[in-house]
Amino acid sequence: MIEMAKDLVCGMDVDPKTSNYVMEYNGGSYYFCSEKCLNEFRKDPDRYLRGGGDSRGGHRGHGGGCCGMMMGGGWTSYVFLGIILLLLIIRFFW
Repeated sequence: MIEMAKDLVCGMDVDPKTSNYVMEYNGGSYYFCSEKCLNEFRKDPDRYLRGGGDSRGGHRGHGGGCCGMMMGGGWTSYVFLGIILLLLIIRFFW
């Protein structure tokens, strides 16, 4: 079984063996799902170590996504998905 670490910023489970985003702080190693989460942690590590991250249980603290297909996050993700949906509608119903 894979031992996962918790991204303290967004709450996502992260595999420490494959994560490219790690920070050593006060003798501990902390793993993150993206550069965005790592940079947030760097701003105020003690806040996140006290539990100041996303309390909703995972990967929702970025306004649309912080890694994977939704790199832009926020409204840009919705525009991208809207364009794909429009192309599919045109392809199958036009």
